[in-house]
Amino acid sequence: MAAKDFADFAFEPTWLHVVTHCAAVCARLGAVEHAGTLLTLLRPYDGQFVTMSSLAYTGPVAHYLGVLAATLGRRDEALGHYASAASASERMGAPTWLARTRLEWARCLLDAGETEAAAPLLDRALDTAVQLGLATVERGVQEVRATSAGVQAPLA
Repeated sequence: MAAKDFADFAFEPTWLHVVTHCAAVCARLGAVEHAGTLLTLLRPYDGQFVTMSSLAYTGPVAHYLGVLAATLGRRDEALGHYASAASASERMGAPTWLARTRLEWARCLLDAGETEAAAPLLDRALDTAVQLGLATVERGVQEVRATSAGVQAPLA
């Protein structure tokens, strides 16, 4: 998919869903060489939410713009997208996406050495993860805390 700059996707109802999943994979792999292309593709959809009919809601586009900007090392841009995604998730009443965004927002802050700003985001993400049974978010918070100096690990 990336070999052709994601141009092979038909622009149909699932397009945004597929491209945001590509963005998540790209960010997880740290694929800087493809993050810019995906950022350009998704930028016009900032402020929108990713849905696939009524079956799936996969968060605000701003969340994906944040992870892509962070992958590219554009810290300030990423932080702006995370703030926007968190606000949108709060307004939408989407606590699972709010927790995911807070985790990624905290990662971005920690990469910049901003431990004090990241800690409350991690705390809130973990609280939501435990309350709602979001095992992936819970593991993510614990991994971040285990690898980041100065961020208190949760008590066993």
